[in-house]
Amino acid sequence: MVGSANGGAQGSRAGSESGGTTAPRKQVKSMPAAYSGKHPNYDPKNPSTATRFFDGVALAAETAGLKGQDKQAVLKLTQEIRFAIEIAMFDATIENMTQTLQIVSGVDWLKERIEIIEDNTGAMRNIEEAVRLLKRSNTFERLGGVKGAEFSNAQRGSGCTPGSRISLLAMLLVWAKDLRSPHLFWLSGLAGTGKTTVSKTFCSQLNNRGLLGASFFCTLNELDKKDVYLIIPTLARILAEERPKFGDALEKILESDKACRNPTEMDLNDQYAKLILQPAQKTFAADELLVLGVDALDECENKDAVRHFIMAILSQKPTIPLKFFLTSRPEISLRESFGTSTHHEWLRLHDIEASIVKADILLYLNHQFKCISRVYNHYQAKSNWPPPEIQTIADVSGALFIIAATMVAYIATYSGNSLKRFQELGQPSANVQLSGIETLPKACFSE
Repeated sequence: MVGSANGGAQGSRAGSESGGTTAPRKQVKSMPAAYSGKHPNYDPKNPSTATRFFDGVALAAETAGLKGQDKQAVLKLTQEIRFAIEIAMFDATIENMTQTLQIVSGVDWLKERIEIIEDNTGAMRNIEEAVRLLKRSNTFERLGGVKGAEFSNAQRGSGCTPGSRISLLAMLLVWAKDLRSPHLFWLSGLAGTGKTTVSKTFCSQLNNRGLLGASFFCTLNELDKKDVYLIIPTLARILAEERPKFGDALEKILESDKACRNPTEMDLNDQYAKLILQPAQKTFAADELLVLGVDALDECENKDAVRHFIMAILSQKPTIPLKFFLTSRPEISLRESFGTSTHHEWLRLHDIEASIVKADILLYLNHQFKCISRVYNHYQAKSNWPPPEIQTIADVSGALFIIAATMVAYIATYSGNSLKRFQELGQPSANVQLSGIETLPKACFSE
């Protein structure tokens, strides 16, 4: 900028000295003090005085007797120098297609103006980001609006009692972290064996270790959580929210692939391939372990679609360590879906040694009854904890957690005397018939 000012000045001087006869110039006796760095009207530390300084230069040109081209040349040079100094006070930077102005240190009088510019620039960036997120949100709405399907939903119940199911959970974690293990694990079990409780705890363990990609807990009680066609789109949406790079890849697929216009109506094979595998393989590293959990798959109504869901996962082995953890009752249709597949591991909860299950149920009952203050305080005051009633209730429960949980819920109800109910059910001669069990859905005890 300063160079252009000098060039302009030189051009002006050249113009004044060329063409026609050169008129004799008056000798300048002396210039006013406006050109002096010590001029009282000019303070280099305060740029606002520059205006008065250059006004003084213009006055000097008048009082010095300069006329015509000489006068214009001085005035032009003065303006060019003024603009050069003003421009030199800024650093112009282009960043992300947005022009920002950074104030030169020491120019205090410009700070307020620059802060306004920066505030506006920041607001523009915020608007651009908001528009981008809104666009992504609108795109992901096509994946369905299922809410509360994750393991962390309190309505899914509590996890395993601390100290219980340790060997089972340890085995599942070994499978999850082993790069060579099959990419699908099916945990089956009869109704009441505690599949959802184990699933919730396992997902929590995975989440604490950064290994959980997403989870979907099916239930007959909610319409959108018993629809097989909503499982994969929901898992994909959760993955996209938790892992932005996956979200970027998924967004591109949804925008560019015409087959993905209605993701919740896609063939289940295509759902898994396009909404999970393709974006995952583009963004996740070869050693980045992730597990997707689906609980109570048997509670989905469309059994034929459940079979296709399982086949879609079994038939498309990921090239990265992406795994599926499924739980369900051992229904015939599900067993047939797995068939002779060698791409999965399978464990039946009801095949775990009865002694291990009973020990876990006893631990569960001890923990639950401690939480019923009237029961716990009564026996704790007598230094008689745990009381023998707990063992009796555990024996009645057998290997079914659901029976133990039902008896706890009955004893803990707020109406009536919880201590009396506990003592009645805990008597060896109580001959508990569990007459209330038949009020539970009959289907949950069928195979």
